[in-house]
Amino acid sequence: QSDVRAENLLFGLLRVDGLALQFFGKVSRMEFERFRADVYGRVSYGRERVDRPKLRLHAEAQAVVQLAIAIAKERRRDTLTTLHLLYALTRSGEGLAADLLTRYGSSAAALNAELERAL
Repeated sequence: QSDVRAENLLFGLLRVDGLALQFFGKVSRMEFERFRADVYGRVSYGRERVDRPKLRLHAEAQAVVQLAIAIAKERRRDTLTTLHLLYALTRSGEGLAADLLTRYGSSAAALNAELERAL
């Protein structure tokens, strides 16, 4: 793959940010243990760095970042956080994040309600 897509943003967030993983996996009330067992390889933090060329953001991922910035601005925040990015990934109720939440017994609406309280 020659670019970073929204799916990569999601798994990157879950891999490096404990707060995003906590909201996605536990605050959403999904079947977290089953989720973790199924996708552990994608969300576990790698010990070895792999040197790769820089990848550009796919238009879909760029739209997610722009939406996260807009969400932070709407809430008069000076800093964009990983929770803004997670909210941008789930706000529409469509896409991989919403599909995963549904597959593991939760929903984007449930997570978004919690994210709105936190943001």
